[in-house]
Amino acid sequence: MTLLWLAVAALSVLAVLLVAAPLLSRRRRSPPSRRQLDLGIYREQLAEVDRDVERGLLGENEAEAARTEVKRRILAAGAGAEGTGESETGATRPARRRLAVGLVCLLAPLAAIGIYLSVGAPGEVDRPLAGRLAEAGGGNALDTMSAEDAVRALAHALESRPNDIEGWALLGRSYVGLQKFPEAVDALGRAHALAPDRADIASALGEAQVAAADGRVTDEARTVFAGALAADPREPRARYYLGLAKAQGGDVRGGLQDWVDLVALSPADAPWLTAVRQQIARAAGALGIDIASLGPSPEAEALGGAAVGPRLGAGEVEAAQQMTPEDRNRMIRSMVERLANRLQANPDDREGWLRLARAYDVLGETDKAADARSRADALAR
Repeated sequence: MTLLWLAVAALSVLAVLLVAAPLLSRRRRSPPSRRQLDLGIYREQLAEVDRDVERGLLGENEAEAARTEVKRRILAAGAGAEGTGESETGATRPARRRLAVGLVCLLAPLAAIGIYLSVGAPGEVDRPLAGRLAEAGGGNALDTMSAEDAVRALAHALESRPNDIEGWALLGRSYVGLQKFPEAVDALGRAHALAPDRADIASALGEAQVAAADGRVTDEARTVFAGALAADPREPRARYYLGLAKAQGGDVRGGLQDWVDLVALSPADAPWLTAVRQQIARAAGALGIDIASLGPSPEAEALGGAAVGPRLGAGEVEAAQQMTPEDRNRMIRSMVERLANRLQANPDDREGWLRLARAYDVLGETDKAADARSRADALAR
C-alpha cells in the first residue's frame, strides 16, 4: 500500500508540473481566432471529400456538390471575419498566473485522491482485464460488440451504395461469421443478383442457405451451387455441397464420386482436403467400397484431375470387393509398391508422384506421402 501512495504522489507531482509549465511560461502566444479554426475545419472537410472519392464512397457529382458547399462556407467565414476586429488576448498577469499555479498544485492531487477513494478499490489485488471479463461471463463481449458495430456500419454504408458487389459480399460473409444466416443470405443474394456469373459469390450464397437450413442442402441452394459449378467447374464448395445434396437424398454413391472428383481436382495443400477425405471415408465405409479403388470421373479427368490412388480395372474392383479386409490391404500395398517402383524408374512423372502421395495418405504413411509430394513439387519448379 505504501508503494501505491508513493506512486500516486510521484504521478501527481508530474501532472502538476505538466499543467503548470505553460502557466509559468512568460512567452505570450495568441490563441487562434474563430475564423482560423473554422477555416481549418473546412479544409479538412475538403480533404475528407477527396478521400471518400478515392475510396469509392462518393460519386463525382456528389463530391463536387460537397466541395461547392464547403467552399461557400469558406467564403462566408472570410466575409464574416471582415471588420469584426477580433482582438488577441494578452498574457495572464504574473499575479494571476501564480495564483492559478497554486490552485492547480493544491487541487489536482486532492481531486485525484478523492476520485480514487470514491470509485477505486485500494485493497484489491490487480488482475488483467481479460480475467475479470471472463469471470463475469463476458470474456468475448468487447470483440463481439466491435464486430457487430463494424457490420452495422458496413450495412449502413451500403444503403447509399446499392450496386457495390464487393460490399454486399463482404457484408454477407461478415453475417456468416456472426452466425446471422438469414441476414447473410439476404446480403449475399444482393451480391449474387449483381454478379450472377461470380462462382465464388454463388457458392458463398449457397453455403449460407445451407447454414440457414441447419445443414440441409435445399433445392434453392442446389440450384445456386449448380450455377456456380457451371461458371467454374473447379469451384470446390459447389462440388462439395452438390455431393452432400446427393448423399442427403439417398444417392450416397453419387455423393462419394463428387467428393472423389473434388479431391482429384484440388491442389495437394488445399485446406478443405482433410474434411473431404473424412466424408469419403465415411461414405466408402457405408457402401463397403475400398478407398484405394476410387478414381475421378471422366469429367474430372478431362479437367485435369489426378487419380486419388492407384487405379483398378473393372475386374480388379469386383475382385477387391470379394476379398477380406486383410487381403484387400495386402493388394493395395502391392499396388502402391508397384507404383513406387515404376516412379523410381521414371522419376519425372509428377502426376505419378502425386498419386503415390495420395495412396500413402490412405495407408496412413504420412512421412512417405510428404516425401512423394516433395518430389512432385520439385518437378513443378
